[in-house]
Amino acid sequence: MTARSPVSAYCGLYCGSCRTYLETADGGALPTDAGPVTCRGCRSDVNPPWCAECVLKACARRKGVDFCDLCGEFPCADFVAFRDDPRYPYHTEAPEHLRTIAELGERAWLALMEARWRCTACGQARAWFDRECERCGGSLPGFTRPAGA
Repeated sequence: MTARSPVSAYCGLYCGSCRTYLETADGGALPTDAGPVTCRGCRSDVNPPWCAECVLKACARRKGVDFCDLCGEFPCADFVAFRDDPRYPYHTEAPEHLRTIAELGERAWLALMEARWRCTACGQARAWFDRECERCGGSLPGFTRPAGA
């Protein structure tokens, strides 16, 4: 496996637009019902429980692949369930992210993600579900959180 950015998830997600990552990457902790959580990105060993226990991450590490699409079993049932989970509409973009990484390379994909997940008015990093910039109040085209999620 090649050294990769900690924010390039095995599944193709960009951790830099995750609220937990954004609020804790600098060393802080985010309070949750289960206690404080911290995240340094998918490829680190500092993750909230839901990422630390990710079956896709465990599988990729076990098989020694940098990204899920490099596995001979892609897309497996676990990846399809992940992609299609209605609680996380941004997961539907993971296959396209993997294609972009394969075509352009991780560094170029990271640059695209960094630009996409910033407020166009002030440059503040933003999360998937953000609809308004925390810094300037500008409108953001984030994903809509499904009802009940």
